[in-house]
Amino acid sequence: MYISIDMGGTYTRIASSKDLSSIYQHIKFNTKKDLIDQKNNINYQIKKLSEGERVLGICLGVPGTLDIKNKKFLKFPNYKVLESRPFSDLLSGDFSSIPLIVVNDSHMAGYMETVKGVGEKYDKVLYLSVGTGIGGLYMKDKSIDGIFQNFEPGHECVFSDGLDLEEHCAGHGFKRMYGSNPNDTAPSSVWETYAKDLYKGVSFLSTKYPSDIIVLGGGFSVNNFQYFHKYLPKGLNIKLAEYGDDSGILGGFEILSKTL
Repeated sequence: MYISIDMGGTYTRIASSKDLSSIYQHIKFNTKKDLIDQKNNINYQIKKLSEGERVLGICLGVPGTLDIKNKKFLKFPNYKVLESRPFSDLLSGDFSSIPLIVVNDSHMAGYMETVKGVGEKYDKVLYLSVGTGIGGLYMKDKSIDGIFQNFEPGHECVFSDGLDLEEHCAGHGFKRMYGSNPNDTAPSSVWETYAKDLYKGVSFLSTKYPSDIIVLGGGFSVNNFQYFHKYLPKGLNIKLAEYGDDSGILGGFEILSKTL
């Protein structure tokens, strides 16, 4: 049995697979704010999903930057309790002997969309995960090495008001920025302004990271693309992630298939 964990700032998804290509069982829960609670729940769910079978590999996606060499979490704006802690603080000793791959959660989802999703036919893919925050992945040759590079696109584009793309367009600041909740009750004028802001950030990033396609994933994009996509200016090839909320989980299995 193989395990893929997609831990975001709001939700955590864990799935098992027997063949590294399809989901066998799947669970989703609110990410616990207390690190010990989060660790205990992750470990409990792994044992439950594995159904007593031997776990052959785990891919863990987390919302922050990583020190792969020293096996440490670095910067986690939306889950600060993980900062500067070792990888082992999220997995118990029961799994210490199991092969573990830790990557940024957006990289996990972006890899799936690049190699098997909507970006599969393109050489240069910019993936942006718009959720609680904004993460992403840039790949030029579909090499798996790209997933181990720290990349924080949400902080690279700064607007004239001094706020960055994440502060403008991620879910956690939407109401503060636009004065409305992000759903079908928001006026069309709100979504039009949002789309222009998002496009400005995407345009900046696609110039810095030349891309054949820009893929929008993450919970915010998946849930609200229908409201803002028609207001996106023409010019860039912007598509919604093919696998939606499952991009991360499936990406974890895809990464394990290439690394074990």
